[in-house]
Amino acid sequence: MISMKFCNFVVCIVGLAMGGCIMGASSRFPMDMTEQGPGPGFWPFLLGLALAVAAAALAVYTLFHRQELAEERIALGTAANRQVYVVMGLIAAFCGLVHLTGFYPAALLLIPCLMYRLECRDKKRMLLTALCVTLFIYLVFGQLLHTSALGLIAEPFNFVCLIFGVGVGIMFGAMPGLSVNMGLALLLPLAFAFKGMAGILMLLGIYCGAIYGGSISAILLKTPGTPASVATTLDGYPMAVELRQPGRALGLSTTASAFGGIFSTICLIICAPLLAKISLQFSKPEYFALAVFGLSIITS
Repeated sequence: MISMKFCNFVVCIVGLAMGGCIMGASSRFPMDMTEQGPGPGFWPFLLGLALAVAAAALAVYTLFHRQELAEERIALGTAANRQVYVVMGLIAAFCGLVHLTGFYPAALLLIPCLMYRLECRDKKRMLLTALCVTLFIYLVFGQLLHTSALGLIAEPFNFVCLIFGVGVGIMFGAMPGLSVNMGLALLLPLAFAFKGMAGILMLLGIYCGAIYGGSISAILLKTPGTPASVATTLDGYPMAVELRQPGRALGLSTTASAFGGIFSTICLIICAPLLAKISLQFSKPEYFALAVFGLSIITS
């Protein structure tokens, strides 16, 4: 039995040491934002910095509550702690495998082992989860975050325009009668004033924010703010009024919107290059068929 105060200080020292080592190792690699995306040392340095900041925050908390934590005793040999030790060992083994086999094969081996330790015995689920998580890491961190798009978004003015567009879009979507297209049309002149990528990012933020904002009025007022939120009134409003859980309903809507946005972005990353190759082969008949298809969509 040892005190929680001692444990917290040990975790702080280990966290600061690991964060410092990660930042020191990553500082030897370029971290500048280029047209191809951030340098290879950018994300590891950010991870080490976050780890060091978390350790420092834990140290400050422990100093302010040292008397209470000194009286609290914990046992290191419990079943839950042994589970943590095994997981830490698996992570250490994963770090060694990364140098031998590469990141993605090591991840395919680590994820099923972690799921097995978490009492998951379904082999099909373990295999499917490992494949999906590894594919997600590859698409997001291997493809999306190493393109020039991240460098453009990381610019302060562009990022502020994106946040502004999301906020305005949520307001437009949450007010019944103001649609997504109306918000885009009203703020289109402002996009021209921004000149360039900042205006495009603002319009993207307005669209995504308005699609989500329509669920707010659908849940709280039973009046969808956008046509896409009509189905939300069937479940969201009864949960908010009859079950008296409006916060949970809004949280589920936010989670679903975030997951849908991420999933659609991954699909776009996969399908956009293929569609671009097909579109370059279009001739006059294909353009005519595409125009008829567009007009039929509008009239329907």
